[in-house]
Amino acid sequence: MLILNKMFQSRIFKLSLSFLFIFAFFLFCPDSVKAAETVCREATKVKVVARDANGEYIPKVSVDIYKQTVDADGQKKPGVRVGGGTTDATLGIASISFTNREAESATYAIRMRTIAKDSASFYFYDYNFSCGETVTVEETLSGVELVFSDAVGNALTDVNFSVYTQLYDVDDEIQEATNELLGTFTPNAAGHYRLYLPQGSLRGISNQKDYYVLKTTYKGVNTYRYNIRVVDQEMSRIGFGSGNLRLRFKYANGSVVTGLTAEVYTKQVSSAGNEELGKRVGTLTTGTNGYGSLEVSEGDYAVRVKVGNEYQIFWNIYVLAGLTSDSTLTLKDTETSSSGNTTTNCATESKLKIVLKDMSGAAAANLSFKVYEQGTSINGLPTIGAKEVAAGKTDAYGQATVSFKPNTALTYALKVWDKNKDKGVFSIFNVAKFTCGSERTIVRNLPSLNIVLRDSSGSPKYNYAFSLYEQKFDIDGQPTFSSSDLIANLKTDSAGRATIFVPSYDAYNEAQSGIYVLSTKDTNGNVKNFYNIQMAADRDYNFDSSFSGITGELSDAQGRLLTNKTIMLYEQKENNGYYNLGNKLFTTKTNASGQFSFEYQEGKYALVTTDDLGNQQKFWNVSVDSSKKLKELKYSLITFKAPTDITSLKLYYLTGNQGTYYKGSSAGTIKLTNGRASLALAAGPYLVSYTSSTKSSGSSSSGSTIEYGQAFYAKNATPYTVNLSSVAKYSLAGKTSFSLSRAADADAVVATASSVSSSSGSSSGSSAVNSPLAERLKGRILLQVEDKGQAWYVNPVNGKKYSLGSPDNAFSLMKKLALGVSNVNFNSIEKNPNSWKRLAGRILLKPEDSGKAYYFNPNNLKLYYLGRPLDAFNIMTNLGLGVSTGNLNLISSAE
Repeated sequence: MLILNKMFQSRIFKLSLSFLFIFAFFLFCPDSVKAAETVCREATKVKVVARDANGEYIPKVSVDIYKQTVDADGQKKPGVRVGGGTTDATLGIASISFTNREAESATYAIRMRTIAKDSASFYFYDYNFSCGETVTVEETLSGVELVFSDAVGNALTDVNFSVYTQLYDVDDEIQEATNELLGTFTPNAAGHYRLYLPQGSLRGISNQKDYYVLKTTYKGVNTYRYNIRVVDQEMSRIGFGSGNLRLRFKYANGSVVTGLTAEVYTKQVSSAGNEELGKRVGTLTTGTNGYGSLEVSEGDYAVRVKVGNEYQIFWNIYVLAGLTSDSTLTLKDTETSSSGNTTTNCATESKLKIVLKDMSGAAAANLSFKVYEQGTSINGLPTIGAKEVAAGKTDAYGQATVSFKPNTALTYALKVWDKNKDKGVFSIFNVAKFTCGSERTIVRNLPSLNIVLRDSSGSPKYNYAFSLYEQKFDIDGQPTFSSSDLIANLKTDSAGRATIFVPSYDAYNEAQSGIYVLSTKDTNGNVKNFYNIQMAADRDYNFDSSFSGITGELSDAQGRLLTNKTIMLYEQKENNGYYNLGNKLFTTKTNASGQFSFEYQEGKYALVTTDDLGNQQKFWNVSVDSSKKLKELKYSLITFKAPTDITSLKLYYLTGNQGTYYKGSSAGTIKLTNGRASLALAAGPYLVSYTSSTKSSGSSSSGSTIEYGQAFYAKNATPYTVNLSSVAKYSLAGKTSFSLSRAADADAVVATASSVSSSSGSSSGSSAVNSPLAERLKGRILLQVEDKGQAWYVNPVNGKKYSLGSPDNAFSLMKKLALGVSNVNFNSIEKNPNSWKRLAGRILLKPEDSGKAYYFNPNNLKLYYLGRPLDAFNIMTNLGLGVSTGNLNLISSAE
């Protein structure tokens, strides 16, 4: 008992010591055990609304909010999930509440989706929510609306369809194949279904793409539709329907075949490229009139019939959705020789049915076409042959049928145009081959250019005339055009819209770049040109341009109005901290009151006129907008004062910048009256001087001649007096340079736009310097999204940017900056690109292989053959990364 008591007392003693130790630790070391401080205790409440392209809210959208983070490459990504919900069917709102205890405010990402797949999810970034804040977020979801109907327009509901992302190969080229299955669905009772899908490259995650595949199963037959492109905030409408296949059989002598059973198959192509029968979709039997019908999905079919003991197969029978597709098939060809071989030239006619649509599937009506025998160039490429065999124009449904006697040994090509048979022409090769008396159908989707022009109030311009030209590039790489490039003179309709079909870049025709210019005139007759409208082969181009207005007044610094003065509008560009002129856009004149007005796209531009000496007077940062404010453009007014015996002054330009200048070329002679003169001069640095003879002491003869003068800046809207005198301070003897403040540089980005009284002042900026951004973007192609997509290449050798300009300039630059590699090393780069990362972003030249050039893309370590100048230009711009002008200016220019 005594032992137990001692043990108990000993244990209490130890516990007491432990308690005292812990108490002392808390007392003297409070910071060591202090819990994480709670910054925010109130819930942040976010109401999320998802809308479609028409502004209607979308119910049952799954919404999740994440803390925003970045990955190893600096790309925005969702981090930790903080809350979620679903938009309800009544109000269309998902109400989400969460508490971020770590910060008063933070940046969040929001994910929305109606299909529980990452590839079908929309991601929106850069939302800043504060502690205890209640906020509403609205976003527009893109997608496709599917409409299913039969041959007579009735709704189809017994259809199953699946949606996939479209497959890309290892070279990042799109393939006609499915990738990830997003889901399988059925249409509603009206035959409709809406799918909300993101434009993957903009709203997706993990290198998603913009294209999807629709697989439709109807009556056991699978039909695939590829290259369905989704555009952010837009809802595309896609129709799927069955068609009525109606066949009529006859013998070569013209007699109709009745009671004949025909099997209809899908058509497939073997690995060797041969046509084969696919799945049998049904049969039909001809009636007393020789016709038989079968409802099938839109597509390309083959028909097999048995006559006697022999099967005959007819290929390339195309059925269109919502229509009855008629084909007359000849069972026996009387032009078959005894050996069974058909003759080359047919004595009977064959038919070619042409169906043309835009990329959305709408009929391409009133397009002209010609059918030619297809030829081959010396390079083995298909060409439009010399012999025309048929011609016509599509009807209101985009269809036409022509008949001609074909040559069974030849392939035929199609030439299609909208307004001009020589400009903006589609060349379609390998259209069809024929047997005598056969029928063929060709269906093609062509890209359309849809144009809407708006006035400064945003209203469409109705019945408004304008012109479309093929764009060319001048010797300096600037876009241009001439009257010989005219495609068509067009006019918007009563709805304010005009549509024309023009092709994209044609690899078989070097002269066809697929780039166009739209030329317009405003209400005052001023010409305005819109350059770099570049068509794509897989989508229509929607050009919607709003014209903002500008009204201005031109005067000198004392308010004297300048009448009948020519004024030119230019693009305004920046380079190394200085403004410079881009393309001239149009020309106008001031009226009798010194005023001018015109309409143009909203933005910042330069206005150029001439000073009293005929030199360019530039006004930077002129805003074309909807403010309706009068823009007051004021010249400088320079008053010169010299000794009364001086009758003229010499004026020189100063060259240089950043504060130090040198005497340049002559700007002219200034005539003085009583030693005075006043001139409006273009903004910039000048030197004015005169010479005076000195007399020798005690002699009436002339001594040495001394030049006196002064350097000065002429500033827009600023009067300035230049005083000259024959005293030592004005002597130019021995002076080779002049110092003036760089802040006064007329073309410097830091210079104010005070010459335009309604503008907001200066446009800040500075010379570009090599920055972490330049280091990260070495070897990349950058597209200046705020300047018509102008392309730049960041040379990985020096980190400087180079303008790619025109295709020829880009190709020349690529060759100039290229690094030569042997064939052995090039093959090694192809096989093991990761081992050659040090060359990523370089242009590689193969001197042992005819000097072929390749771009080693640092983004995916793949090699891209640059080929011809236009090929190289298109490849480089297609691989480009969009960048703002502000970020681009952080990278030094090599020019």
